[in-house]
Amino acid sequence: MKVRKKPLIVDAVQLTWSNWDEICRFVPKPWFVRGVWLDKDGNPLPEDQWHFGENNDDLGLIIQTLETNEFLARGNDWIIRGVKGEFYPCKPDVFAESYEVLAN
Repeated sequence: MKVRKKPLIVDAVQLTWSNWDEICRFVPKPWFVRGVWLDKDGNPLPEDQWHFGENNDDLGLIIQTLETNEFLARGNDWIIRGVKGEFYPCKPDVFAESYEVLAN
């Protein structure tokens, strides 16, 4: 049997330095756990360390999801608000294949 997933409209914001304030408003607590700096391999640095680069590669956001306790969204990932008000990250290539932007 073939089935089609029901179309639904969700809100999403791409995680970048330029819209950090928007991200902070979009993802409320307790979903927003904390922002983190990432090392050159994309791993979170300890809370007392930071490294500022020139692009979004050093930006991270730890969010609470329904499936796991915490999940790391990295710079340029999309943060999506699901149908139950939950939040989850989506890689840019998967987002481009799965979603169509309707309006800003």
